[in-house]
Order: sequence, then C-alpha cells, then structure tokens
Amino acid sequence: MNKPKLLLATLFSFTLLLIITAAILSVFSACDIKLFGKFMFDCSEGVAGTKSKEEKPDREIEILLRRIDGLEKHLATQSCAYVEYQKKVVAPPPVDTPEILKKTDLDAWKRKDLGALAGCWILTGSAQEFVPVGCKDKDSGGVSCPVTPSSNAVYCFDNQGSGSVKTEIDQKFCTAPLQAKFNDASQLDFKELSHQICPVGTRRSDGSVFSRIVPRSYTCKLTVDNKAECEVINSTGVTNKITLVRTSDE
Repeated sequence: MNKPKLLLATLFSFTLLLIITAAILSVFSACDIKLFGKFMFDCSEGVAGTKSKEEKPDREIEILLRRIDGLEKHLATQSCAYVEYQKKVVAPPPVDTPEILKKTDLDAWKRKDLGALAGCWILTGSAQEFVPVGCKDKDSGGVSCPVTPSSNAVYCFDNQGSGSVKTEIDQKFCTAPLQAKFNDASQLDFKELSHQICPVGTRRSDGSVFSRIVPRSYTCKLTVDNKAECEVINSTGVTNKITLVRTSDE
C-alpha cells in the first residue's frame, strides 16, 4: 500500500514541476535564465543575427537614397532634349529669298557696271503666257484664243551686253540674239534682236504649231525691296511684267 502512494506522490510532484517550468519560460526568455550564476542558453549569436537582419534593410535604404541623390544632381546638369527641339522649332534658319539681289549686284547696278552683271538671269514668279498674234478673244468679239504658258526663260549677256534669250514652250526652248545696256535712268534694257525661233514640233496649248515668238524689249529697274523688275513690251504693243534672278553663267 505505501509503494503505490509514494509513486503517485512522486508523479504528482514531477507534473507540478513541469507546469511551473513552463510558466516560467512563458514569462522569461530562455536566454535570461541563470543556473548557478550562469545563463542556461547562449543567445548571443541569435541576437547578433537578429540585429544584423534588422539593420540590413536600413543600410540598403540608405544606399538607395544616396544613389537617388547622386542621379538628381547629375540630371540637373544635363540639357533637356525636348527643350532643344523646341528651340529649333521656335528659331528656324532664315529663309533664302533669291529674288533679292546681293549687295555686290546692287552696287554694280548703281554704277551701271554691265561687266559685273554679265552672266545669266532667269525668270521667277508668275509664268509668262503667249497667244497668237492678232487673236481676239470672245470679249473682243473674236474666238477663244489658245493660251500657251511658259515655265522658264533665260537671259544671258557678256561684258559688252551681247547675248541670247531662250524661252521654254512645250518643254522646248525658242531662242534669239539679245543686246543689253544701261539707259540714262540707270535702268537695264534688254532687246531681242529678232524673233525667237522655236524647234520643229513645238505646239501651242490647243495642239497647233508654235513656230516663233515676236521680238520683245525689256526695261528693268530696281524695286524698293531690291529686286530686278522688268516691264516687257513686244513688237505688237502687248505689255507684261516679270522679275529676274541672277544665276550661274551658261
């Protein structure tokens, strides 16, 4: 009888000890428990590892912040591509205006220096138009006159004013000799010395034969905007105005 009771009492005491131990561990960390003046567990490595993990994110954030600050300072020194593009759009290069004579040509014109102006000049602006001589349109009681356009005309002369004129008709050139000289009013005169003869096969706008252009005279003067404007009159009294531009010699 005494042995079972003793065994039962021992089991009860051991169970009570386990309960008390569990209660103590739930309140205190195992690292904080001392036995005979010494800690039961060495938690220094675990604590150091935990601190290292806790400190690592802070270190990475600090590095990233330094990199961002460095990039901001670098970008502040760079020019923006969009701003450069806007500058090009707002300030385009000046447009060349070939109708305006160069200063050297203007000075030569004022000196009546035919040699300095020698070379070739071309028609610019509105195209010339030609109708058959003597043709009257419907407004004048006649028939509809075929109007033949000319896209180009070239006037060339040498130091003495001798040269030639050629006028485009139907993608071919009609030609005649030309004489240029300055008059007393500082105007440059051109005079076609004969009919301009057109190549065989040249046609009017209505398909009829275009064989020649009647002689014309030109009186050219400088305008206020420094262009060479010429008044043209042919041998039948028809007048017109054209603008000439200096070009390379031919």
